[in-house]
Amino acid sequence: MKWILLLGWESVWAIQDFRNYRISRLFLYGAVLTGAAAQVQRILVKTDTVRAIPAAVLPGILMLALGFLTEGKLGKADGYMVLAIGLFLGWELCTAVLAAACLLAALYAGCGIALGKLNRKSRICFAPFLLTATLLVWGIS
Repeated sequence: MKWILLLGWESVWAIQDFRNYRISRLFLYGAVLTGAAAQVQRILVKTDTVRAIPAAVLPGILMLALGFLTEGKLGKADGYMVLAIGLFLGWELCTAVLAAACLLAALYAGCGIALGKLNRKSRICFAPFLLTATLLVWGIS
């Protein structure tokens, strides 16, 4: 169930990001709250512990910090998306999704630059890569 909920949120993010290079705060905060509820549910049924929460949110917090350090080159939405993914899936699967998304984005950017379609200042949407990476990690796990 957590995978279906997460993929639903990610689909909305990907559509919004692809259309306007922006993601509504409502959908970001909604996903974080839904992920937090999923985390609480896992704690209540004793499939997870409270100690898992800091590790689950760490990748998202690091992405938010990286966005701050790069003066917005990496958007806040990217950090909130990863934060929600961490709450839904835990740190291990979140890290796998993030690594796969970064590799996919790098491959896309590299091909785009090689073909002359992109340059180093081109903006690319990250949400579609997170969606694709989540599908890949779900299929593998």
